This record gives sequence, C-alpha cells and structure tokens, in this order.
Amino acid sequence: MKAGPTPVRTGLQVALLTALAALWFVPLRPELPTGQLDSNWRLGLSLACEQGMVFGQQIVFTFGPLGCLVTWQYWPSTYLPSVAFWLGIAAIAGWLVFDAMENLGERMRALLALLLLGLTVDSALLVLPLAFVLHGARTRSMTPVAWLACLALGPLALTKFTLLPLCVLALAAGLAVRDVRASTRVTGLAVACVGALVALLTAGQPLDALLSYLSASIEITRHYPDAMHLPAEGGRLERIGLALGASLAAGATVAGFLAVQPVVRSDRNTIAKVAMALFVVGTLAVVFRHGTTRGDAEHVFPALVSMMAFLLLWFPRPEQPQRPWALAAVLSLLVLAFQLHVAAGMNIPGGSIPGRVQLSTAGVSRFLDGSLRRSLDDGIEDLRGRIRAQVGPSYPLDTSVDVLSYDQHLVLVGDPGSWRPRPVFQSYQAYSAGLAMRNARFLRSDHAPQTLLVAAQTIDRRLPTLDDAASWEIMRTHYRVAGRLNSGHLILDRRKESLDAPGKPENAVIVEGQDWTTIPAAAGPGLYASIRCERSVFERLVSAVWKPPSRFLEVRLSSGVVRRFRLVGPAAEAGFLLSPLVLETESLRRWLEGADVPLRPLAVRVVDNRGRPLAARFVFGPYPYPQQ
Repeated sequence: MKAGPTPVRTGLQVALLTALAALWFVPLRPELPTGQLDSNWRLGLSLACEQGMVFGQQIVFTFGPLGCLVTWQYWPSTYLPSVAFWLGIAAIAGWLVFDAMENLGERMRALLALLLLGLTVDSALLVLPLAFVLHGARTRSMTPVAWLACLALGPLALTKFTLLPLCVLALAAGLAVRDVRASTRVTGLAVACVGALVALLTAGQPLDALLSYLSASIEITRHYPDAMHLPAEGGRLERIGLALGASLAAGATVAGFLAVQPVVRSDRNTIAKVAMALFVVGTLAVVFRHGTTRGDAEHVFPALVSMMAFLLLWFPRPEQPQRPWALAAVLSLLVLAFQLHVAAGMNIPGGSIPGRVQLSTAGVSRFLDGSLRRSLDDGIEDLRGRIRAQVGPSYPLDTSVDVLSYDQHLVLVGDPGSWRPRPVFQSYQAYSAGLAMRNARFLRSDHAPQTLLVAAQTIDRRLPTLDDAASWEIMRTHYRVAGRLNSGHLILDRRKESLDAPGKPENAVIVEGQDWTTIPAAAGPGLYASIRCERSVFERLVSAVWKPPSRFLEVRLSSGVVRRFRLVGPAAEAGFLLSPLVLETESLRRWLEGADVPLRPLAVRVVDNRGRPLAARFVFGPYPYPQQ
C-alpha cells in the first residue's frame, strides 16, 4: 500500500504554495498613477494618508484609514507599508487555506482559487475572511496562524467600509465553527480589536474619529446604489444586465449551499451553524451587490472571479452528489468571466490578465536586480513631466490647491503636500445633501484652499451641477476666475471678501408635475431645483435586492432641443443649479464671471429608462442649502 504524505512533506507543500500565493498578492510592482478617474481617487487616498488626514472628518470616501494600502497603485510613502500589509494578509490566508486541504490535489485547486481572487483588488480583499472561516470549518482547530488571522482581520476591516461587516462576520463564524472554549473566542475578538486599534494609531488616526468614520461611511453606503448604479436605457443592455445578475445570483446560490451544508449537517452547535450561514450569505450578498450595482464589466468581473474562488474553496469531494452542480457553476462563471475580462481591464492591475501576470513577474525580476524602486520613482517623475506639459506654465505654485471634480493628478505639477481637499474629494461622490454640505462648509471655512482648479465634468451622463451641488454657489461667492490651464481647467482664487449670500429658500416655487413643467424665471444669478420622485412598493423591493430604477431628467431649451441627463435621486432631492444650464467649463466660467450663459432651460420633466414621464415634485428657487 502506498504510504500517505508525511507531516514534513505536507508542511513543505503548504509552505511552497503559500510563498507562490504571496508573490501573486504582494504588489511588488504596483500600477503607476495614470490620471484616469479611478487612478485619481487612489492617488487621493495615498496623499491623504501621507498628510495624516483624519478619515471621517477631513476625508470621506468609500475606503477607510488604511485604504491607501490596498489600492495596488504606487506612491513612494505608501509603497513599503502596502507591500508589508499584503505580504502579511497573503501569507496568513495562504497558509490557512492550504493547511485546511487534505491532499495535493485539493491544494492545487485552492491555489487556483487564490489566483482568481488575486486578479483584482476587490476580489483580493476577500481572501483573508474566506481563509479564516474555511480553515475553521475544515480543521476545527485554533492554530498559531489562525491567531495571526484574528490580529490581521482588525486592520483589514479599516481598509474599506464594506469589509468592516464582513470581517466581523468572518471573526464570528471562524471562531464559532472551531472546537474551542468560549474564553478563546472572546480572546480572538479581543485580538482583532487590538489589531484594529494599533493600525489606527500607527496610521496617525485619533481614536475619537472612529465614530465619525463609521457615520460618514454609512452616509456614503446608504445612497451609493441610487447614485452609482450604471443607468440603463431600455433594450438590449438592460437585458444583458439582467442576465448577468441572474447568473451571479445562481452562482451565489450554489456557492452558499456548498459552504453552509457541511457545517449545518455536522455536530456543531446552533450558534456555529447560524454564524456560518450569516457569513456565507453576507459575503455573497456583498459580492453580488458590488457586481450588479454598477453592472459594468469592471465590477461584474471581480464578482464572477470571487464566486468561482468561493466555489473552488468549498468544492465537494468526489463522493458527494453536489459535485456536478459545483463543476457546472464554475464552468458557467468561467465562460462569463472570459467574455468580460477584456472590457474589465480598467479594474485589473496591468489592464488585462496577461498584464496582471506581467506586473507580478516584473516585480520579482526588478526586485532581484535591485532596480525596482528606481523604476517606480522614474515612472512618477515621467508622469509629472507629462502633466506639466499638459497644463502649461499657468499652474499656481506655492499655494494651497483643491481640484474639482476628479482630476487629482493635477496636484503633482507642484508640491503634492499643497493639496487641501474637500472631505469628499471627488465631486461625483458628493451625491447626498449631507455629503454635499460637508464640502460646502469646508469651502466656506478658514481651512479652505487658496486656489481651486475646476472643470465642469461628470460621469454616467449626469448633469454636471448635480455633483457637489452645494459647492457651486460657494465657488461663485468665495472665489473668482483668475485664469485657465492649458488643460482647460479654470483657476479660481479665493476672494478677500465673499459676495452677497443668495436669497433664502422661502422664495421657492413648488410644482407637482406629471409631464413637462415650466421653469420660472431666475430672480438671481442662478435658479436651483429640487426634484423628488416617489417609488412604488415594488420599486423599493427591487431596489433592495437588485438596484434602484433608472431615472432621467429631460430639459427642453428655448431652441426646442431636448437634453437628457441621468438623475441622481439624493442629489436631485437636495437641490442643484438648473438654470443656467452649465454643461462645460466655458459655460461655468461665464456664470462665475456674471456673464450671460446661452443655455436657459424652459421646461423639465422626469422620465424612466423607456422615456415614459413620471410624476415628480419640483421646487424651484434660490440656493437651497444652509448658509452657515
């Protein structure tokens, strides 16, 4: 009879495979900043961490105090901490996963799962929660590496707000399914809390800011589906989105069943079974929601590879009847992921799967020949040179600067330390009254930057004035146009004395409209509108399990031309500049200088994604936000 693997041989397999996984996850050769939208928020996170800004107060974003460590984008001051962070996460997760497997075949399948998770940052962040729970479910033991996992889950929870509940669920489930005493479980939770507190203090974050961070994160998350779902016109694209969502839902159902079933059928207590079910459902729900809210390839692809990895990690044994289901689910998701991987390049480091592999191999080779940091720093300097050539000689040096709306790469022309951002530093993210007012209060305060670099631009076919809606009037009253960069951005200098405040909201005109609604004449420099559309019970249910319905604002101009814009519900309800219609930076300049802006809308209406008019409540009037 053939002898089984010895403990030494098993240990060597686990160690070797863990080393391979770590090399895949550790960003030795991260991406360089590019000036694109996603690259700019990653740059903003790095600069915020470098300057020691307080998250939840000075910075409000979907990522947390340690978010700059998980972007896989290079910045000199965050590079080594990022490498150390990912090395710890990957080594701990890899060891737990491979130690939980019974033979080399299972470990190779687990390696494939980890390689899939490591294709994108969004999926890679799931590796430690999955590994900790998987190890507990299969071994029932609390090994030294499992204790390290408890310690690492604390800092991981502070990288991105959606990871906070997932890490809590992972701790609860991973400790509950292990055969340990209650005191050991309490100690595991305490170790995770210590890890989080140490990480906060190391990052220079005051402990009293933690509640502010949680409060701001809830505000962002609550309105995120309304603001950030990709608007779909009726037709083929809508049907494709529904098909992809159904595929993800089917994959999640199979994965959840495979993960929960062994624990439910075991002799574990009820608490362990419930904790495991909550973790599996919670994790798969977050993955599904993340993929379907935007619904584009860049977000669906990470969801697909996460589902495949989940299935591979909990793949049934040969004798189990569920094995064909699992295999069919993996192959189906693989076909979908293959179809999307080219279009998803923006969310894959390196721009594609071959590019992702090349980044890892280039990182190892340059590390071995000693040229790694030099090549990365040269890349930053090359980018700065290209940006300087793009903006020209008018860039304001030796002054504090902020950038509206999302071109944070411009601050690399001068000293990045001069960047003094609004809390929600990319304008399209200030999509509710609370978030917009944070930025407006900052621009009115003594901490506001001396100079603003502004472009009237947005995403998802929105009306530009819906973004950062409370700040447009502050730009007009507290800043003046001082010039223009060659890139087209306006240079606004802070006024020594602000202009008169706009009128009070009591002068507003309220109209209930089902179709075209006439816009009253503006009494001041601009007419603001607040628009509210009620949702049916069915639409609210669909919003909870799928995504909110798409709404569009149609604007009829004096020429008879009708323009359509994506309507962001929370921002529209809070109030935004409607007339004059500011669609590009030149129109913005004219409005800020008090000159006539050609586009004046005559009537508006709200329609669904098939162009059908919807009942809405319109409030027209002056600047609607508090002026303090």
